[in-house]
Amino acid sequence: MTTIKQPAGTRLCGAAVAAMATNNTIAHVIENAKGGNECCSRLLWMAAYLNRCGVLMGTFASVADYRTGERMTIEPETESLVLECPMKGRPAVIGVDSETKAGQLHWVYWDGESVRDPNPAAVDQRPLSDYAGHIVDVYPLTFVLDD
Repeated sequence: MTTIKQPAGTRLCGAAVAAMATNNTIAHVIENAKGGNECCSRLLWMAAYLNRCGVLMGTFASVADYRTGERMTIEPETESLVLECPMKGRPAVIGVDSETKAGQLHWVYWDGESVRDPNPAAVDQRPLSDYAGHIVDVYPLTFVLDD
């Protein structure tokens, strides 16, 4: 698998993640998902595009306690969220705190082994533990149409 980077200066991280999850291009996602150049910036648009491509987004799994703002941690050896959500071998769309824009959400793709971050400046194939304390939510993926 190749990490797809969003074009610098754009808000196309969601489109890049959708492209990685479906083995398509960002151009394909923009053409076929609702929202044009803002496609997949909204979770519903991303879920609809993925669904049309045979990929189902699982139920929202928040890893933040919104009452206290406390974040869950990651056990680095098994790449598991402490909330008993093993991630090894299970692809997911993950919302994280943006490393470049304070207060904004950024989408990354967990391929089951490593994080593929569409940020052009991000190191490729990072461990999930690099995002400890910055994961906002997790959407496990189920692939229902295999080629």
